[in-house]
Amino acid sequence: DRHRLDSDSDELKRAHEIRAILEPSSLLLRALSDTISLQLEDCTRRIAAVHCRAAFSSLPDEILSSVLELAAYCSPAVNMGSKGIAQAESIIESVKAAVRISSVCARFRGVVVHTPSMWNRICIGMPEEMLKACVKRAGSIGLDIFYDISVMGYTEHQPREELVYPFLEFIKSAILSCRHFDHHCFTYLSGGDTLPAEEMGLLEEMTRGVHSSRLSELAVRYGGGKRDDFEDGKHRG
Repeated sequence: DRHRLDSDSDELKRAHEIRAILEPSSLLLRALSDTISLQLEDCTRRIAAVHCRAAFSSLPDEILSSVLELAAYCSPAVNMGSKGIAQAESIIESVKAAVRISSVCARFRGVVVHTPSMWNRICIGMPEEMLKACVKRAGSIGLDIFYDISVMGYTEHQPREELVYPFLEFIKSAILSCRHFDHHCFTYLSGGDTLPAEEMGLLEEMTRGVHSSRLSELAVRYGGGKRDDFEDGKHRG
């Protein structure tokens, strides 16, 4: 059918011409749609941020400090080999989180810096600057000191004397403000079946004759086997 053939040819030609016009327009509209979607998401986030700031702004400092303290707290990891290491890591990460939160805005910084309970836990493995900041900001609330020799196994890249003794010397200067002192000493991690005499001797020397009016809890926990006897309820001391 000659007539039908000519008609189809004309229709095909017009379709190609229209497609040549519509394709760039379609690409442009898609790009415009993506841009509009991104702007819409950004506006939605800004609205949520303003509402969030308004909610926080309405909170008194006492409540806001509790909220931020909960936000900064990091619970010990349950999948680590040593509970002592997990406890030390949680203390350090909580302090790091407090520092991050304090950088959000001026009000957060003022509240966080003046909330002593966010800074009063210190442990072996903390950098010196962090220790100093914690002691300074803990103020009169008193310090909770966590000392566990199993942290030595976690930081094998540092010689024992470079980690243990500087920490003990540091807390020696802060022992008067000690509120809790928790000493975990699992001897299977120290390479022998006896307590680390040098460290225990230094602890005895630094605490001899010390009167800490804030001290309300003192715990020395140790196990003597090849496993964590204390965690099994078979502890001594």
